[in-house]
Amino acid sequence: QKLATFNFFLDINDETQTIIGFRYGLPSPRFSGGYLVFTKGIQGLYGITPTRQYIKTSPLPWLLENFTLEAWVKLSAVEAVTNPALDKPTQATSPWWVDYLPEFAVDGNINTYWSSQLGEPSNLDLLANWTCDLGVPRYAGQTKIFWKEPAADYSVWAMVEEGDEWRKVIDIKGNSAQTTNDYSFFEARWVQIRMTRAATTRPGLYTVAEFKAFQEPVRYPVFSIREVHILKDDEISRMKPTNSTQVWNRPAALALDGDASTFWATTPGVTSADLLIDLQDSITVMVMKISFRYKPELVALYRSTLPCGTCPWVETTTQDNLMACKDGSFVNIAEEGGTGWSGCTMPAEKRGGKAKCPPNFPLMCQNKCVSSGSFDDWCCAADCSAHGGLRVCLPQDAKPGGFPIIQLAGNQVTNEITLANSYSLRCIRLSIERTGLVYGERMVGVQEIEAYSEGANVATRYYGTTVEYTQPAGASIQSEALKGLDNDPNTHWLVTPQPNGMVVLVADLGTERLLMSVEVIFSTIGGVPYKTSKFSLSVGLELGDGMAVVDTVLGNVKMSRKVSLSRQRARYVKLEITQTYSSNPGGQFGLQDLNIYASSDNLGLNKNVVVNATESWMEDPGTQFTKWVDGLHYPHAPIMAMDNDFDTWWGAPLGVSNNPAVGAGPATFEIILPEPARLSLAAIRWRFRANGLAVYCASTISSNFLQVGAAAGIEDYITPVVFLGTRLCLKIKIQLAAPVDTFAGEGVIGIREVELYNFLTDHALGASSVDSDGRSGAEAVDVDTVSRWQAMSSSTKNLTIDLGKPMSAWGIRLLFTSSATPKGFQVAVANATPGRAWALDENYTVIERFGANYVTDKYIITRIMARYIRIMFLSTEYDIYAVRSMQVLGGTNYAVSSTPVAVKSWNHSLYQAVDGTPSTFWLAEPMSTAARIEVDLTEQYFIAGGVVIEWKFAAEDFTVVVSTNRTNWQTIHTAVGNSANTTAIGVCFTARYIQVRMSKASRLNGDGAYAIYSLTARFDSNLAHCKKITASHFIDSSMFLQYSANDGDQQSIWMPQQGVEKATLVWDLEDDLYVSGFEITWRYPPIIFYAEYQNPDNLTEWIFINQWGPDARTAGKPVELFQEWRWGFPARRIRIQIAEIQVYDEGRLCAVRDTRVYFPGNENLLLKRAVTVDSFYGEHSAESIVDGNERGSYWRAGAGQTQAIIEVEMDAMDYDVTGPPPGHDVGRVVVLWRYEPGDFFIEMFYDTEWFTAYEGRGWGFASKTDFSLNFPAMKIRLTVFAKDFANPLIGILQMKAFMTKSKLVPSMEPQAIPWNGSRAEQMIDTVRVGSTTDSNLGSYWMSPHATDFMEILLDLFAVYRAVDLEVYFGFRPQVIEIEFSTSMAGPWNTTSVTSRDLAGLVGLKDVGASFAIRFLRIRITKGFRDGEELLGASVRDVAVYLFRNWARGVNATSDSIWDYKSAWAVDSSNQTKWVSRYDTTVAELTVDLERAVNVAGMNIRFLWGCGFYRLWYAMNYTADGWTLGKEDSGVFDGLVELPTTMHFKARYIKIEMRQPLVKIYHPDTPGEPKTDKPVFSLSSLEVKTHPGGGGVFGIESLDGLQYTTLAYGLREPGQWVIASEDEIMTRDLGEPADFEFEVWTHWVMTFQTVGAEGLNRLTQVNMYKNGQPYGPSQTMSQPIARLSLPNQTRLVFGARSSAHDKPNANAWPPIQSGLDPNLKEYTYAESWPDPRDLVKHGASHSAHFEGMLRRVGIIKNALSPEEVRGLYLDLELGCHCYDACPTGSNRHHPDVPVPCSGQGICRRYPDGKPFQPGYCQCLPGFFGDKCENHCSLPPSVGCCEANDDCPPSFRCDAATKRCLAR
Repeated sequence: QKLATFNFFLDINDETQTIIGFRYGLPSPRFSGGYLVFTKGIQGLYGITPTRQYIKTSPLPWLLENFTLEAWVKLSAVEAVTNPALDKPTQATSPWWVDYLPEFAVDGNINTYWSSQLGEPSNLDLLANWTCDLGVPRYAGQTKIFWKEPAADYSVWAMVEEGDEWRKVIDIKGNSAQTTNDYSFFEARWVQIRMTRAATTRPGLYTVAEFKAFQEPVRYPVFSIREVHILKDDEISRMKPTNSTQVWNRPAALALDGDASTFWATTPGVTSADLLIDLQDSITVMVMKISFRYKPELVALYRSTLPCGTCPWVETTTQDNLMACKDGSFVNIAEEGGTGWSGCTMPAEKRGGKAKCPPNFPLMCQNKCVSSGSFDDWCCAADCSAHGGLRVCLPQDAKPGGFPIIQLAGNQVTNEITLANSYSLRCIRLSIERTGLVYGERMVGVQEIEAYSEGANVATRYYGTTVEYTQPAGASIQSEALKGLDNDPNTHWLVTPQPNGMVVLVADLGTERLLMSVEVIFSTIGGVPYKTSKFSLSVGLELGDGMAVVDTVLGNVKMSRKVSLSRQRARYVKLEITQTYSSNPGGQFGLQDLNIYASSDNLGLNKNVVVNATESWMEDPGTQFTKWVDGLHYPHAPIMAMDNDFDTWWGAPLGVSNNPAVGAGPATFEIILPEPARLSLAAIRWRFRANGLAVYCASTISSNFLQVGAAAGIEDYITPVVFLGTRLCLKIKIQLAAPVDTFAGEGVIGIREVELYNFLTDHALGASSVDSDGRSGAEAVDVDTVSRWQAMSSSTKNLTIDLGKPMSAWGIRLLFTSSATPKGFQVAVANATPGRAWALDENYTVIERFGANYVTDKYIITRIMARYIRIMFLSTEYDIYAVRSMQVLGGTNYAVSSTPVAVKSWNHSLYQAVDGTPSTFWLAEPMSTAARIEVDLTEQYFIAGGVVIEWKFAAEDFTVVVSTNRTNWQTIHTAVGNSANTTAIGVCFTARYIQVRMSKASRLNGDGAYAIYSLTARFDSNLAHCKKITASHFIDSSMFLQYSANDGDQQSIWMPQQGVEKATLVWDLEDDLYVSGFEITWRYPPIIFYAEYQNPDNLTEWIFINQWGPDARTAGKPVELFQEWRWGFPARRIRIQIAEIQVYDEGRLCAVRDTRVYFPGNENLLLKRAVTVDSFYGEHSAESIVDGNERGSYWRAGAGQTQAIIEVEMDAMDYDVTGPPPGHDVGRVVVLWRYEPGDFFIEMFYDTEWFTAYEGRGWGFASKTDFSLNFPAMKIRLTVFAKDFANPLIGILQMKAFMTKSKLVPSMEPQAIPWNGSRAEQMIDTVRVGSTTDSNLGSYWMSPHATDFMEILLDLFAVYRAVDLEVYFGFRPQVIEIEFSTSMAGPWNTTSVTSRDLAGLVGLKDVGASFAIRFLRIRITKGFRDGEELLGASVRDVAVYLFRNWARGVNATSDSIWDYKSAWAVDSSNQTKWVSRYDTTVAELTVDLERAVNVAGMNIRFLWGCGFYRLWYAMNYTADGWTLGKEDSGVFDGLVELPTTMHFKARYIKIEMRQPLVKIYHPDTPGEPKTDKPVFSLSSLEVKTHPGGGGVFGIESLDGLQYTTLAYGLREPGQWVIASEDEIMTRDLGEPADFEFEVWTHWVMTFQTVGAEGLNRLTQVNMYKNGQPYGPSQTMSQPIARLSLPNQTRLVFGARSSAHDKPNANAWPPIQSGLDPNLKEYTYAESWPDPRDLVKHGASHSAHFEGMLRRVGIIKNALSPEEVRGLYLDLELGCHCYDACPTGSNRHHPDVPVPCSGQGICRRYPDGKPFQPGYCQCLPGFFGDKCENHCSLPPSVGCCEANDDCPPSFRCDAATKRCLAR
């Protein structure tokens, strides 16, 4: 009987509503759709909050000794075993990252470094940020990063105040340097280095075993930084006050200075000027050249033979015969026959007055009269009182005038004008009649005016001219031809022409010359002419057909002819005669002289020439450089374009363009009006034009701009932009296109004025008007723009309007008709002429001119105040003129009172040169000729770091001066012809003011373009530079002078100037000497040196001898200590050139001990020695060769012999077996030849072999072969070949060999700068103004040898904060002390020093903390001991470093650090690992599970394992809170599994490792011996949870203290168990763990009393899962009344019992748990588990279940296994009653009725309703309600399952399984 069933559809009561369920928990369990859902906890903000959910029912009314509990259960995955350590916080006692902390980059220790995390192999892209906090905002001038593994791409960012945006200050791409140094200036408190791409990779960790197995480790990209120095700005000029001034000085003299880079210029705005040049004498000028820098529009050139500024009639004039004509020319009356004053041949109206009156009337008077025969002439008189007095000499009369030599206009004017005509003149007047437009202003610039006359006659031999060629040819003829080139009228070249009449003379001038003219003068001898009738002249740079014919004469009758060449360049001049007069005597041609005149030098450069100009762009010399402008003043700010001043202007940045990526990018100009205004037009007055623009308007501050107008192709300097209708505007934006103009090669845009107008005011509307024909022009001034005024004809001259009174206007609009638009016209204005209605024509002033107009609607922007406005028509392409509208526009310029805004401006003030921004620059005002800039340091500084100027446009000539008071200036640098963009001035000085005075700009950058990116004065961080240093002892420097190299003392040495990389030692032989060789002995040899000798015949020639070093085998090492040279030469001096001095540990040293020279003596070693020859001729025997007779006897080879061998044997020598083989030292060999030889060679025999000593051909100088050398020999052999094998002659007068001698080099030439170690300043590297001290680290001070108790004292002049000291020794003393103080009186602080990386360099042992210092004292208590007792202790350098690294020791962080994180041991990746710190023998790895967790087993996977480990766990992370869980010894390398039976409850788990099994090499030195150290590594640490413990369903007492409940995972993970108080009924079932989650399973517990045992009853308990027995049947003893009495029990779901519902039920340890002792572990146990535990895991594990229940029931009696199976299948087998199914009989017992005939089973219906009938389920082969029939009964023919089982025509009946007929 089912006592109660809970289906959970509508409630939690049973179906009969008899047993009531009660829900508990917060929230309580949910039920829905037949399911009951339990949740253990709810995830909240601070973790999981237990819900304590369960259900208990009302008391059960039954006696429960035998009963069954069943339920369908679904376990939640929450109950699964998990790894609670996954991704949980970890820490290790020896983490890898502690060696790579971010603060290591600022700790001052170069051996430590920060490293980022490693990246992915083969991918250099990597991200890491390193940040430091400087504490307070600092100014930094240098960022220096010492990389270990550099970033290829990185940037440096700065932030000043917290919350500010980061600002990028440095951006680097493609770096590979180990040290990066950037001088960008910035302010920052926080500095961040952002690295995005690595430049290199590093290997991963390399174990010893891997290295031995040659396993190449994987390489990873990484960033690592040894040190970051953020250095205090040492630019003391940075951001200091500045001033600048410039001048414009282009006087007339610059047009005649011979310098094409200078020019005379007129002041901008001047429209005309004259340049006057007085040559001081009347000269025939044959060529003039004018070069313009800026061309005029109209120019003319005038001349005069009178002095400039002189009127021709003044009394000082002596040229009586000159007449002045009106055109300004003069006529010589004498040349015209002396016919009175008619000499002016011009038309009568052009004739002018006299140049001078006749002697009888010497004075020229002011009035005109007829006294000179002309009515238009001035009176000449003895007394001018009756004629208006003396004539006044006006300025225009004193200038050359009349007709110009040349007059050019418009495009006729080119940049260079050359005139090649001859003019007699003294005064030259260059008249600039209209200047050109330069940047919108009228001006002209003249680079140079050159004038050339005829120079010297260079045809003579005096100038090197020779006769190159004549025709007829012949030496005598050619020699005679020189008479025609001697400039002597008394000598002649007479020559008979060729048969064809040809005579040719070619003169070679010897060099290229500029020729002005060539003159041919034919001979006249005895009155008889020898001229030619046809000839030509040619010139050329080369002979041949390329020569240019410059003159050809046919039918000549003159005796001379001169042709102008106008400075033609030539070397050869050819006179070619093609026909001679037959009347010439003998038919000969005669040339008196061929005169070839070179061009003179430029006459304008004569120092006596005077040049003046009526106007020049120059300032008063007294006011130059007095107008200083503050460096913060911006003269071209936006307001300058709206100040109503056309001389000021706004500029866009230099380099402006229309491309954001080019130069300074595009420019805009915005205007904000005070209030919205209606605007119709914007006018732009340009300083520098843009190619186009667009104008935009916005009606409010926030509204968008709309385009209202535009202009393109701008050419004029005033651009009107008419809007697309009148617009209401509050804001105007002008978008500028690309620049038209450039300055210094870069785009430039400048606006003089922006004007904004509307068309509301038209002064001309309805005004009176009249044209030149007297007709009204009313149609042009009416409202109607369609009507028009039209001229009567094209001859109409003008149209004038009368405004009635003078009116102010800003522009004029002229609207023409398209068919009558004037091409040329002018606009003129005038005011009233008294007494006249209209102004007179001569009163009009032209204000605008237009010569090529095609615009019909013309807006003329011009400021006028006038009454009359006139259009004067000049030309048209049509038949007539017509004007539709003529408006004179006035009104307000709305731009004047508005606010300008320019996003980019010409901010090139001087402050930009000291602002610390490399891209900004100061720019002098355009076209200034000189400029000065000044920096005020605000106080006096001692500057040792020098001055550096970074130029944008470098000055060619400039000086740098400094001052302390701005009165007395000291020059520290002068530059002439500079072209460098960087000027570094390495001097020391004291100053407050620094000035750069620029006097000449480079033409490479345009006119007057001076620009400086930065002017830097640096404070040297080495405080020792330029300070005072003294020493108590000095070595005697004379010990090392050049004389020590030839004194014969091997202990003495010569040394060159200290610190040089090259040196020279010159040996003076004191006479010409045949040198046989030389030798050099070194103490400190160089790397490379070579020798040269001075040719005694040409002392300017040095001839190379040989070079020693470098040798590829000894690269970088010095040569040997001894060198000798054995080949000789004649010399006056020998020069040893030391090309590279070796750097030894003691410094750059070179020292020569001694030198020796070898030379031949006088003893002839061959004289009368044994000689053998292979033949001889007649009496010429072999002995003649060595008989001492050099002229008488000789040896000759046999007749016809072409080769001969001569061998001479020298005297035998004693042989010393202990020495070298015997031999005579031969120093010179001489052979005197009888006949010139062919090839020959000379050999010498020494020891056992021959060697070649000389090879030659011919007899050379003086029939002698003579050479020197230095070799030992016993024989000499000469092999010679005849010169002419056809007629062979071989003969020798004498052979000689002279013995070698040696001596010390006679003399050494003094050194320009000798070695000097006797100056303490050699220890400080600098150059100081006013003294010459050393600037080379190779220099040094030296003490006497072996001197003790010496002292070196450095005075810094002031107290500084320093951070480090260094002393760089050369020859290091044995004992030193270094101390410092702020006062000579002390106290003195003794420092600990240590050796640095460089040999000899010592510095502070502890660097980091700053200290105060003024004096540094070096005590040498025991000096250097030189083995040769010569050299003493030496100091190369002393440094005291200023503390300026803001980053030293500050807080540093990074978002990436190289680590094998402890967290990687608990992550989900099998590719990561935790690695302990390098060199670790004990390590601990701790995991924080973040909550108390029940643990049952662990997996530890060692990568690099240990020999011993301990497992610790704790609930609280305290030193004494740890419990040892396990310890073990062995080889733990790989997976270590701790069993699931190992249980504990903990939040913290710690693995302690000892006895490491693996060593790795230091990551920086893989494979390096003794760098392998132990480490530990875990690839994974997995903790296994012990979840569960909750009761699913069961029965309990009313107080819950007694319970029998099915529980999951209580004793072991995944195990089902019956839980009970005090474990009365608790037994392990022996089944494997169950980890089926989210799956419905059917559980049944049956309880049956099977006996008694005292007061206890024995209960048999059986468990079933899914209808099958689960675990063994167990009989347990329990009290008789336990959980059996009616109304004393209840069902409980979701918890072990309701007594577990306590707030602190699971508090740990058990003593803290609120559970009854019978429900939990032993209360007072010290560790768990404990044998005394009453309930295993009673308090440690939650009593609550998470999952789902459905159909829970309690059934009376204990079901049998078959019945349990039926419960599971919900299809119970068998029946509860005998009569449930119909009965029948079967064939075996036909008389016995049984249910289902015994041939089936009785089944209940699926709805399972109690007491309803069942149905029969037949066995196979039977059918029928009672299963009474068999399938074989007729009409069946058999049983079947399918049709195939039946015979044909039969089918298988599916219901009865019979074969029936179809």
